Amino acid sequence: MNILDICDNADIMSILRIVKIVITIIRIVVPLILIISLSINYTSAVKSNDSDLLSKANKSAIPKIIAAILVFLIPTFVHILGNIGGSTSYIHCLDIATSSNINSAYEKVAREKINKAKESLELSDYQVAISEVNKIKDKDIKSALMTELNKINEYVSLNQEIGALKINYSKNKYKDIFDRINNISDTKVKEKFLKKLEELGINRPLNANSGAERGSYNGVDYIQILPPNPTTNLPLIVFLHGDGELGNVESIRTLPIYSYVNNKDAFAAGDFIFLAPSRPTRGYATSENITKTKSVIDYIADKYEVDMDKISITGFSGGSILTWGMVSSYPDFFSCAVPVSCGQVGAKAGNFKTTPVYSMSGTVGVENSYTSQMKSFVNSINSSGGKAEHHVISGQSHSTMQLQYKKVELYKWMLEHTKKR
Repeated sequence: MNILDICDNADIMSILRIVKIVITIIRIVVPLILIISLSINYTSAVKSNDSDLLSKANKSAIPKIIAAILVFLIPTFVHILGNIGGSTSYIHCLDIATSSNINSAYEKVAREKINKAKESLELSDYQVAISEVNKIKDKDIKSALMTELNKINEYVSLNQEIGALKINYSKNKYKDIFDRINNISDTKVKEKFLKKLEELGINRPLNANSGAERGSYNGVDYIQILPPNPTTNLPLIVFLHGDGELGNVESIRTLPIYSYVNNKDAFAAGDFIFLAPSRPTRGYATSENITKTKSVIDYIADKYEVDMDKISITGFSGGSILTWGMVSSYPDFFSCAVPVSCGQVGAKAGNFKTTPVYSMSGTVGVENSYTSQMKSFVNSINSSGGKAEHHVISGQSHSTMQLQYKKVELYKWMLEHTKKR
């Protein structure tokens, strides 16, 4: 061990302090014993008036006096010789082994361990820091460091809770942890915790209300529904309405899909954000309708930090035509598509290679013609290398086909798909 390390080691300095006390006692006690011994010898000789005893006392006095002087001076000689090594000698360590220096050394080590615990936020480092602080004798310093350690203990506990989230994720627990992190005044520690959350890949709570709200973007009104305790990185399901809701976004609230999502029944399939933009114009898959609808989708996706690999799109009737057109215009954007009760207008089957399709139509009235159109296009998609399937729902008319949106299996199908790369 390096001599400088010894001089900085509070435990060794404590031992050296004891050695120094023992040396001091020897320097005092041994000469004192010799003096007492001489006094007894002379007293005995004088009392007995024996010249021989007095002569013996005189003869023994000289070596005892010399011995007393040597015992008293030897530490001084050793000190002088040892100091030839300068401030890094063991004698120097012995010299500085005072109560105040030892306490300062313990404090220095304690602060180093506290800083390490604060940096790592590990329980083992915190326990080491506690042990070092307990060695400090100064009550005021010890109390101040313990206060600091109590705060670090909160950080250590928080760090353990973050680690447990990855194994047992709970949105409520995440929100509690996220709120506690935001209340941390130490910016460096706060950033460290936020980074840990990000590294875990866990969704952050959204600063937004759950439930339905109306909004507007780029001249397009829309209805959105957020699940209970919404977080970032959620899937997005886009619904495009039919002709009956043109020009009145509030009428979307009367549709089966709205009630099924707003009543939280659809969330049995998993959490997602629901978006129902109003169709900008009476046309269907027009350039204006496609670009404006896409702008609203992009706006919501950015606003709520949705999972860009899980944006599915569905539409009914006229909204089905626009759904075909959206996927065809943005072939690598949507994770899947569910057109309901209407065929495509101008869409290209070759643009559906990376977007799975689950289309549906009924068997009553006009639904028969839709079935023929949709089956034909689905076959073209599959022939072009895509993956599409069409389902004919027996006994359903155009109006009753919207009831298909009140089946949790449909949402499960959409949520299980991830955009192909």
